Amino acid sequence: MNKPNSTQIKILKTMNRMNSIIFFTLIMLFTACSKDGEMVETSDTYDVIEPPYKKLTINGEDAPFGIFDPSLEYDDNGIGWMTYSSVSSPTMDHKWVVQTELAKSANRGTTWTKVQTVNEADYETFTIHGEETEGHWNKETSSLLYDNEDPDGQKRWKLFAHRIFSPNEGDEPEAGNLPFYSFISYMTAPEPTGPWSEERFLFGTSKSEVPDLVDIHIDNLALRLRMQ
Repeated sequence: MNKPNSTQIKILKTMNRMNSIIFFTLIMLFTACSKDGEMVETSDTYDVIEPPYKKLTINGEDAPFGIFDPSLEYDDNGIGWMTYSSVSSPTMDHKWVVQTELAKSANRGTTWTKVQTVNEADYETFTIHGEETEGHWNKETSSLLYDNEDPDGQKRWKLFAHRIFSPNEGDEPEAGNLPFYSFISYMTAPEPTGPWSEERFLFGTSKSEVPDLVDIHIDNLALRLRMQ
């Protein structure tokens, strides 16, 4: 069996931390609601304490429909870098356009400033069910990873994102997103400001009409795992 590389180790550590948080949260909830292993009732009331947080704002970001999906990493100098989704609409009354942005913080997240667009939404025409269909690719729900142990210095910053095709048809802003035309994409760069590589389509489905774009077909992979 091959030894996991540094990126795989970081991903496994992140999953382990999430599992630990969920486990201890369930333990605390059970402990608070039980006594000697039995559930107890209480009539006590408690004041609700608002969490000490404040709304995340990014200087220089003016996305009219908001920002979502933040993913944060710190470099070796303690500078914070965050990718996130910005939502806009060219006509302000039609389709949502989502793309991946980059922000920077030099004070441990106290303030953030937009740096650049990392992964722009782009427009394309596909033949879908025999018809020419115009639309755009949304780039959303990114995950930023700093791998300072990657021997290739040009790939120490990695960006994963959900790329999904959205036809121009439809009256609702989110109408018409096509799951069979969606992929998990992957980009690399020597620095968070780039230059970023072209998107590589890591995961997707072979059921789409553009299966050759994708490196790994999830539906075929699931079938192989079931057969093992």
